[in-house]
Amino acid sequence: MRAQMRNDITQGELTLLLSTAESQELADIVVRANNGESLTPAERLRVGLRSESTFRLWQNVHFQGRNGTYDEEEFRKHLDTMEQVLQGSRAFVDYWCRNSQIYPVQFQDEINKRIPSGACD
Repeated sequence: MRAQMRNDITQGELTLLLSTAESQELADIVVRANNGESLTPAERLRVGLRSESTFRLWQNVHFQGRNGTYDEEEFRKHLDTMEQVLQGSRAFVDYWCRNSQIYPVQFQDEINKRIPSGACD
């Protein structure tokens, strides 16, 4: 069961990564969003859905890590990766600041430690 859960999470991560890697259009939209450039409503929707998918995946990783699916080092590496992504992604941080309240409090606390200081003020 544990191995299956880890495999499912990895598949989710790969799907998200490939969705951007395989779509030049989506990659361009994400770059523009991270640069704070204006987006059309449809582009904002795509960035928002991509962001929500990523945070839902991370929420699952966080839940599984807290419940022993990962050993401590592996879980810490997942959290470090989240922080690295958040430090370099304005679009993800903007999404988080607008939507953090829809996530469990323990996950909110973890992500809030990893976004740039003052980002949601």
